[in-house]
Amino acid sequence: MTDIQQCIADLASNDLSNQRSAAALLLNAPSCEAAAVELTKAVGSDDELLVESATGVLESIESISDVQASTLAELLPSKTFQPHPNTGFWAATLLGRIGQRAAPFLDQLIAALDASTDDTVKQKIVWAIGKIGPPASPASNHLEALVNASDKRLARLASQALESINS
Repeated sequence: MTDIQQCIADLASNDLSNQRSAAALLLNAPSCEAAAVELTKAVGSDDELLVESATGVLESIESISDVQASTLAELLPSKTFQPHPNTGFWAATLLGRIGQRAAPFLDQLIAALDASTDDTVKQKIVWAIGKIGPPASPASNHLEALVNASDKRLARLASQALESINS
């Protein structure tokens, strides 16, 4: 049985070997939601093996706690913080996966949308805002500004998010 708390500690360490081992162990763990924050940080690594394993685990996480959501919201891009694109992408993904429970972090998602310099991260932030649904109505102006974006995927996601908010 995998010791999730030990894996979390190993992911948070500065020892690449421990980080790699922890992420690999979590790939086979039945429930690894508790490691979501450290895994999101790990995908920002320059080490391909660590990123690959951490991404594999993150793909299996369907929900996170409100405490984790708060920490993940802090990993989104801002005026003063530009995380690795993988980190911003997964922070937004996990927030989007909790739907309306992410509403308390709407201001951070909007700020991240304005601050992000990565198109893929912007797309995932727009998707996450749409998953919040009607409580995300304060983001409508930001989304409307993207409906005609040159990035066709971003424009489509903005349209879908607006539909979700207005439904």
